[in-house]
Amino acid sequence: LIKKHFESLGLETYVVKFSGSCWPKRCTAPNGYNVIGIKRGQSRPSRFCLVGAHYDSINEDSPCGQAPGANDNGSGVAGVMELARVFSKVDTEASIVFVAFSGEEQGMYGSKALAKSMVSAKPLANLKASNLKSFMVMDMIAYYKENYGVLVEASNNSAKQKAAAAKLVRLGRTYTDLEIEKTFDYEGSDHRPFLDRGMAGALLIESDWGNYDYYHSADDRMEYQDIPF
Repeated sequence: LIKKHFESLGLETYVVKFSGSCWPKRCTAPNGYNVIGIKRGQSRPSRFCLVGAHYDSINEDSPCGQAPGANDNGSGVAGVMELARVFSKVDTEASIVFVAFSGEEQGMYGSKALAKSMVSAKPLANLKASNLKSFMVMDMIAYYKENYGVLVEASNNSAKQKAAAAKLVRLGRTYTDLEIEKTFDYEGSDHRPFLDRGMAGALLIESDWGNYDYYHSADDRMEYQDIPF
């Protein structure tokens, strides 16, 4: 579905296989796939921004049971797909790379694979870490209970990483009515492999994600999502 969506928008589309450990151990299909759509820039096609979200989900109560993953992380993937649709109609100077990661719940295997390939001698489609302007990962963006806001989770290990976080906060406060918070205590989502390798960007996650009662369960369904939010 994601691949067909990217292709329908005229994006340069790739499905990239990766491997990693599988949880639980009895799982027999450890391979995963990242789906990548690239809109090439008009004047600086080798420079790019990356927008990503993971499309896998998990049910911690029953690893072999249903895991609808509406908020975690169908919401983030929907955001990536909608941004791809909007920007497919807009000429940009630099390129935009849209990524749907897999394997996040098992250990960020998809994002680790892409981050590693970006520093290799022959990166996919010339997606070199040195050409990355900034990135944004969205993980759980469709729910709020009390705090109508978003957390920008970034790194302060370098000046460019701090600057990227500050810009995201500034843009959020300028163009939305969301309460924007920032932290440099970054944890286990698909932003981590990029931050650990010195790339600039951040995770955007709903402020109330810790209060989401249906986290990693069979009840993470559409009926609990707030689409306007």
